[in-house]
Amino acid sequence: MGTLHDTNPCHHSLGTIFASIPDEVSHEALLRLPRHLHGALKTVSKSWSSAVSSRAFFEAREAAGAVEEWLFVLPEDPDQGAFRAFDPNSYSWHAVPPVPGRSKTEGLSEFATVAAGGKMYVIGGRERVTSASPSGVSGVETATACVRVFDPIAWRWEFCAPMGEARISPAAEVLDGRYIVVTGGQGRHAFLRSAEMFDVLTEDWRSISAMHAARCGHRAVVLGGQLTVIAGEVERHDSMSADVMHLRHDGDGHARESTASVEVYCRDADRWDLVPNAWIDDSKIPCPMTVLGADLYAIHQTRLVVRDGATGEWRKCGPVPSLHVSSSFGRQSSATHGVGMIAFGGKLFVMGGSRDAWGHGSSGGRVGLEEIFCWDPEEEGRRGREEEARLPKGPMAPMFVRPTERLLNWTAVGGMGGGRGAILGCAVLRV
Repeated sequence: MGTLHDTNPCHHSLGTIFASIPDEVSHEALLRLPRHLHGALKTVSKSWSSAVSSRAFFEAREAAGAVEEWLFVLPEDPDQGAFRAFDPNSYSWHAVPPVPGRSKTEGLSEFATVAAGGKMYVIGGRERVTSASPSGVSGVETATACVRVFDPIAWRWEFCAPMGEARISPAAEVLDGRYIVVTGGQGRHAFLRSAEMFDVLTEDWRSISAMHAARCGHRAVVLGGQLTVIAGEVERHDSMSADVMHLRHDGDGHARESTASVEVYCRDADRWDLVPNAWIDDSKIPCPMTVLGADLYAIHQTRLVVRDGATGEWRKCGPVPSLHVSSSFGRQSSATHGVGMIAFGGKLFVMGGSRDAWGHGSSGGRVGLEEIFCWDPEEEGRRGREEEARLPKGPMAPMFVRPTERLLNWTAVGGMGGGRGAILGCAVLRV
């Protein structure tokens, strides 16, 4: 395991320290040593390197309550770069081996990323292979069914069984910690309604019931134990009536699907239930979203919004700092694209993205963002209750207007270890 920032210069002193204490004590100390120091352990001897890379050592650390959660992020810049791993305990970034298929001569993009069974899965996507010829450099792009798997214990990539269909921009989520459900996407010839389920224990794929609509660029989350597929670029299947899909008309009078529909998968019945107009807008590509506790959080335009798990109602929380737009120069930065958001350690992490930039004489272009911000909803709730308690009571209370949203207390975490730009994939793994 490499580091992007060296956090442990005394590599060889560890062997001397542990050699001087009893085996049972040194074993317990090794189990509780922070994961970011394991790279140093591997330099002590081949036996130590083998031991700390074994599944038995990881299981012993887990039993001792010493396993940590790290955030794995893949930003678009550097081009065809690798994931990087963030350790929140040491605030350090660690290099991850390159994803197979991402190099100077190969490209992989528009895939789905999930964590399941202790590993990270990079599913499907668009593959590009370039080659040099007398006429110049040529490239071929195609949808792929390949699934790449990162094992954080061995710290290496491998391939597992491919999907039944190649998919660009599918959506994937994990049910019961064991089953990866992959839905829709763009196939080699058209958008897909089909869905597949992967058992991480048996490593087998099987087809499940198809969705009502073919979807691409949609989102998938698990709410209340049920897989929910949200929005995306939608194509109605011939068997679906227009009133069910809530067709609407664009400015030219042409009917097209409502992209605000949601589909919920009932695993016991192997059935999709369609919920028209359940999403908060009809943008083709829905905004970043993640589940924290029982609530679904999303970034809508420049605001964080939340769907209450008990009532199903949406409410505004407040602005997101990385999406703040400055208007200091006549023409201003416009929409931010490719922002990532994930629940991590009981908090929301918002990271990266790229912005259409104007000003300072610039004629435009994209600016890659590198900042990460985190927000703790529990802490925010306590702060809100304290402010509420300070408001006047009794006859004076009507004179004070309570805001519908507030300035949230975001914490700047820092950069992404040298990466910047749109987030192509992110996941939380136990290491």
